Amino acid sequence: MFFNDLRQHGKLAAKRHPMYEKNKFGKFFMYFMAVFFASYLIFIGTGLAYAFRDRFSNMEPYHILNKALLVIFLIDFLMRFSFQKTLTQEIKPYLLLPIKKNS
Repeated sequence: MFFNDLRQHGKLAAKRHPMYEKNKFGKFFMYFMAVFFASYLIFIGTGLAYAFRDRFSNMEPYHILNKALLVIFLIDFLMRFSFQKTLTQEIKPYLLLPIKKNS
């Protein structure tokens, strides 16, 4: 329940922001680019699989791609960790309200 309230308040705060319309376009552009890059990665992944099959005939393509998987997961974790909003950042406006702490 608490997390739902925080999420709802975040959505309301985003709608009340003066740059809401520009943020709306930015979100659309971000989703469009995410779909574009996902399709691009799928295309590259299948193309590399065929290229690896021809070049490294003694190994399967997924063996070669799995060698880089640890690096990909590490980069993904670091990117998510650096851009993620922590819970203390979301709760701080509520702590500043003039409400008794023990109620």
